[in-house]
Amino acid sequence: MGGKFAEDWNGIDRSLFQVQYAYIKFGLMLEKIRNTKSYLNCSDKIADFQEFCRKKIRLPAWRANHCIEAANISIYLARQGFDILPENQAQALELRDLYNLPTGYYGDREKLDEAWAQVTTHHKPHEITAKKIAQIADPDWEEKQSLQPMRISWDRAIRLSKESGRDLDTFLNDVMDRYEEDKAIDARIDAPQTEPNPAPPEEEDILDNLDKVFKLAALCKKAATKKTDRIFESIGDVRFGTGGINFGYG
Repeated sequence: MGGKFAEDWNGIDRSLFQVQYAYIKFGLMLEKIRNTKSYLNCSDKIADFQEFCRKKIRLPAWRANHCIEAANISIYLARQGFDILPENQAQALELRDLYNLPTGYYGDREKLDEAWAQVTTHHKPHEITAKKIAQIADPDWEEKQSLQPMRISWDRAIRLSKESGRDLDTFLNDVMDRYEEDKAIDARIDAPQTEPNPAPPEEEDILDNLDKVFKLAALCKKAATKKTDRIFESIGDVRFGTGGINFGYG
């Protein structure tokens, strides 16, 4: 009983491994079909690999090529002696740039080996994700993440320009012109209010005397007495000439 169970378990274990890394087998099969052009033997009279991908596996050719790349990356790591491999296509493709660098004399990829060694050293197998691989494999990962909002804004600008019926250049120029106009208006509103320049001494005397005239005239009208003339004489003569109102004394 135990022996049969052990044999069954060994078969299950092998099957699990094959299923777990099915993306590798799938990629290698696609690579063989692409390189040997075996799709030409199909009864459907398929002309090229792109048509094969569309009709037979219902994928665009670029997706099929990604499957092939991911498989080759994982096969390389296995041949380099790593017993932990990328769990799926997404993880493997995070190593694509390092895989495509020029190889060493013996076909080795030093930077890829170093990056994957760091990944498997710093993270347990079940903790490895595509993001964690990218953070180690891509030295510009942090900078690219900071640019992500800019890409989102750019996509939004393209969408809004289409909705407004303007080309992108015209739309962006209109937005920037409106911003500069609003900024200029805000600057005028926020500018500190300056005190008016003080009037020259001569004008100050005129204004003071004029104020006295109006106040005394009101009092005189209210009192309605003969003292009005004497009150006006006490502050001087009022002459209306071509030069405007002139207050003189004497």
